[in-house]
Amino acid sequence: MANLPKDCKLLENHFNKMPAFSLDEKFFFMPGFPEISHQMVLDILPRLNIKKRKVYRHTLTALCKESELIPIMETMPKNVEMSSLPKLYSDGSRVTLSVASTDKSVALENFKKFTDELQKKEIIYALNDEKE
Repeated sequence: MANLPKDCKLLENHFNKMPAFSLDEKFFFMPGFPEISHQMVLDILPRLNIKKRKVYRHTLTALCKESELIPIMETMPKNVEMSSLPKLYSDGSRVTLSVASTDKSVALENFKKFTDELQKKEIIYALNDEKE
């Protein structure tokens, strides 16, 4: 037995037959275990109207704290996706930074703000594979 939201629709669960649910055909609530929810996601995807778009992504890992790059992060325009993953190791801090846009020149221009700042501060960084 479960309390489910009003007007939800059940989603079949092939793994263990315990259903998940959706709201308005755009919010999907499923188990967090990939082996359980994988087939459920595959069943949902054809029902969604997903428009494929080309995204240009640039990623780097720098030997610094995330806080050193926050002023630049705050300048990112709305048409740029940016993510930052700080990590702390026994030998110091690192941050993996990703900048992406559907506009190739916008992605590169905004990524360059980070590489220019890292070079200016003489912070060591490595470029990761660029993806389209």
